[in-house]
Amino acid sequence: MPTFLNFTHSENISLKKEQNSKLTTFLGSLSINRKNIILTKNKGYKAKNAWVVNTIEEALKLTEGDSKPFIIGGGEIYRLFLSHADVIELTRVHGTFEADTFFPEIDYKNWELVEEEKYSSSVDQPYDYSFMKFRKIN
Repeated sequence: MPTFLNFTHSENISLKKEQNSKLTTFLGSLSINRKNIILTKNKGYKAKNAWVVNTIEEALKLTEGDSKPFIIGGGEIYRLFLSHADVIELTRVHGTFEADTFFPEIDYKNWELVEEEKYSSSVDQPYDYSFMKFRKIN
């Protein structure tokens, strides 16, 4: 999580309402050093330190002028925004896990892997993992 916090410190981020709950449970609150945008179908939803929107168009409008907005999930949000992305910053944990939400499949005809940093498991991190950066081709 520290890498994520450093990476997104002053950038706009968009996330699903449920992801906001998970993030604020872990961090205590959303960062006031960036524009946090929550996309939800719940028109009455309110969140501290965040803009709440109900459409992808509203979320995109709030990021106008930002050269590097981040989309931090969940899976449905990734699918909605993937066609608008030029870069994917992906952390891949090397293991097999039981889960119900996944990042969409990357179509390698449209995306090129341009950077990859591999890390081995450690006392603090029991799995090998990689930070990967993809750029859209075209």
